[in-house]
Amino acid sequence: MDFTGIKTLMKLRSGRLVLSEITIAKGSPVCNKCLKDINIPKDCVLVSVIRGEEVIIPNGFTELKENDSIIAVSSKEDQDELKEYFIGKGKR
Repeated sequence: MDFTGIKTLMKLRSGRLVLSEITIAKGSPVCNKCLKDINIPKDCVLVSVIRGEEVIIPNGFTELKENDSIIAVSSKEDQDELKEYFIGKGKR
């Protein structure tokens, strides 16, 4: 499943687990927020934040910026919810 700003990089465990890349766009509900202030789905792990040439292993104090790429692992069911948190509801 691919949306504007989110793409599936890999499916694991017979498609039940999804590795996604999410691009933080201007106007994203999470832009300029720290991860500790964002309620991501409980079955989701943020693996890295890519900012330009820098790869960041995120923690609660990592602030998301416009044009950051987020690498996340989630259940297939939570991929839609992940899109809503990082891109916004109703955007495809």
